Amino acid sequence: RRQLEENRPNKLQTGTIDHPFLCVEDLLCDLSNLVNISDVDDATTADEHRKPFRLRVTSHYGTISINPFAGDFDVEPARGGPGTHRISAGKHWIEPYQGTPGARENVVELVGTLQALNQMLSGLNYLSEENKFGMDTITMYVEDMCCMNSSSTVATVKRVFHVDVQPSNDPPAVSMELFG
Repeated sequence: RRQLEENRPNKLQTGTIDHPFLCVEDLLCDLSNLVNISDVDDATTADEHRKPFRLRVTSHYGTISINPFAGDFDVEPARGGPGTHRISAGKHWIEPYQGTPGARENVVELVGTLQALNQMLSGLNYLSEENKFGMDTITMYVEDMCCMNSSSTVATVKRVFHVDVQPSNDPPAVSMELFG
């Protein structure tokens, strides 16, 4: 498979339309440690009083995967009802709402503490649809769920990242039909 050209100008990949993340068709593209969520209100809150955040990540035509915590973690039933679960590492936790952590999905939605969501994002990767290349988008929504029972409005931030999927030279296929 063809890798990205060595002589391509070294541009900062910021995920903008002018500087998209570069990936190669049919190859896993590592986007770990490129995205970090922060909130000034959460930084000053004690661990036991931290409020959850909702993270929704979508891909237009490729698939994304957000890998679970590295190291020790616990899985327990969640408040969402039968079939839902909470993944926790110490005081930090996430609850999958749509998609399965570690699985390839077009949409992944998680609720949890900022620390846990950032740890999950450190395992973010992308895979284009098979044999498809060109521009794709990954859209992230982060919702601050701090004030669900108050008169405050819920704060949601949307960020679109652009991915330039480069073509690869797929080998030819040979098939034989046996006639009997």
